[in-house]
Amino acid sequence: MMCQNCKKSVPNAIFHVYHRRGFHYPAQKCEENFILFLIKGEMLVNSREYAGTMLKAGEFMLQPISSKIEMLAMTDVECIYYQFNQPELFCDIRYNRIMKETDPPLIPSPLPIIPELQHFLESARTYLSEKKICRDLLS
Repeated sequence: MMCQNCKKSVPNAIFHVYHRRGFHYPAQKCEENFILFLIKGEMLVNSREYAGTMLKAGEFMLQPISSKIEMLAMTDVECIYYQFNQPELFCDIRYNRIMKETDPPLIPSPLPIIPELQHFLESARTYLSEKKICRDLLS
């Protein structure tokens, strides 16, 4: 069973997903914020924030809640999605400093996955690829 399809899935979820070349995610409004980490392949992203952006393996992007996004897998892709309503443990002081010191316009662009984040994603991928026991079955 795919946990993301479960009626009991919770917010702030992380998913490991494969999409075949040609997979199309039609333009839809995002119900939650999400970060897309592209592990393998290339994905064409079209949104107000990332108009016509080619996301490549080793990059990630943040798509904000209530924005519209469309995606097309240009090759077979492997992704890790992290979806959330509110970022947890986000430092307001650093955020405010970044917003103050960065000159407008703020143009989003994909960010590189640094080695420390790569290690985390590899561990998450290993964990997510194993069979899970639903917590409801344990109680």
